[in-house]
Amino acid sequence: MTEGRLTLTVQFYELPESSDDVFALWSPNDLHNLTNNGADRPPSGTQVSPKKNLETLIYTCIARLQALQTKRCFPDPHQAVAPEVLNCMRILTRLLPYIFEADHLAVWEEQFFWKPRRPQYMWNPRQNRPGELFDGLNPAKKYPDEDTDKEIDRPLGEQLVDILVNYMFFPNFTLPKKLDQEGLPLLKPQYTIWQSGIGCRQSVGMTKENEKNAAEVARLLLAFASRQLYIQSRESKPYPQRLRAS
Repeated sequence: MTEGRLTLTVQFYELPESSDDVFALWSPNDLHNLTNNGADRPPSGTQVSPKKNLETLIYTCIARLQALQTKRCFPDPHQAVAPEVLNCMRILTRLLPYIFEADHLAVWEEQFFWKPRRPQYMWNPRQNRPGELFDGLNPAKKYPDEDTDKEIDRPLGEQLVDILVNYMFFPNFTLPKKLDQEGLPLLKPQYTIWQSGIGCRQSVGMTKENEKNAAEVARLLLAFASRQLYIQSRESKPYPQRLRAS
């Protein structure tokens, strides 16, 4: 991971204004470059392998989703988190099908998302070998070399699902505006039934914008749970091209 690449990632979740912008910025060629090379070692003349770039992108998006849910990340504490949250979710929704269709990434995907998290490394271009170990979700947290195989947290996929479920019930995003005692947007999920029905007499009062945001969260959850759709069968051609186009 390099500072330039991390800065580029940050720009991608800050700048887009719509899902169309995200899909246009992350072209099929860009995503194939991230997923088609499964080598652990960087190609000649580069500092970071495509797979390390892929890991960096995923970690950066998930870390930002987590940060926006738990702390005030903007100079103006009243600023809405919705645009950056939506952009991070849209990037992951765009990326996941390309990961699922890449057979050579199946083992990596299982380990990366569903095994206990371990420290990541920064590539040392001068010595052409793995460098400093750090927490992928918190790059400021470093680890000694002997902690390469240390389990530092629960699986990343489990953390992502928890984050997304919380966003399904998040005030000022998928639920109506709600302020804390200091008059600032509440940063705490409110687990409540969205619409009136059996056992619930009154709707929570979601706005059209709340409903659109909830649909974006549900879209990412569905994408994350849809790996089987992108596995090529022995008797038919794979579906990803048609599914991605839709």
